[in-house]
Amino acid sequence: MLLKRYLNDHLLDILFPPRCFVCSSRLPANVKDERLCYFCSGRVEKVGLFCPWCGYRSRENSNCCCGKMKAHPLLGLFWYRGLWKKSILRLKYYRQPQLSGELGKMLGRFLLSLPVYQEAPAHLVTFVPLHHWKEKSRGYNQSFLLAREAAAVLNLPLLETMIRKWPTEAQATLNRRERRENIHKAFSLKKGSPVEGKTLLVIDDVVTTGATMEEVSHLLLQAGAARFLGAAVAVQGWSN
Repeated sequence: MLLKRYLNDHLLDILFPPRCFVCSSRLPANVKDERLCYFCSGRVEKVGLFCPWCGYRSRENSNCCCGKMKAHPLLGLFWYRGLWKKSILRLKYYRQPQLSGELGKMLGRFLLSLPVYQEAPAHLVTFVPLHHWKEKSRGYNQSFLLAREAAAVLNLPLLETMIRKWPTEAQATLNRRERRENIHKAFSLKKGSPVEGKTLLVIDDVVTTGATMEEVSHLLLQAGAARFLGAAVAVQGWSN
């Protein structure tokens, strides 16, 4: 039985060799963890705690200069540039939802390694919703796909807790002030969402100015959540 399983595994490796999910280069057989080649893994600069308002960055504590991270702590996996930016764009705009598998798992494993998460882990995972028109047009919500994979790694329930009330303008085209105005009151709590008294981990694909995460954190905390923790696969970097 063990010999049969061994032969089957090796046959699959020959017919469908594992490849790096970023650059598609071939990997050694029987890769078990992150499907990253040596070249791409050497270009991962992991972020950790990040304040998009003042630029503070840390792996351990949220005592940033402006104080906003106390109420809205944000965690980023990597910087939104180079090959990693291309991976997010492929996921988001080029109909490659399969990329969410490795990206979401990487985010989940990274969160487990951070002291700030270990000290106060979440009770459940949720995600930033798309408006139903946009989700229907794209075919999926990339934030949901990433959250699903991360939740599996974290061994936490995944719940849809919010609704986007109208189709907001794409944030990427706006400056900091315009982004805040664009997203203001764009979300509502989904009826029956069990957020009261819970620590919620909210996952999105990219954080730039933090306007979206700030908006959803206000909504969830006002609905009775005990604590908000935001996480994104990519962080754009600080700018005024």
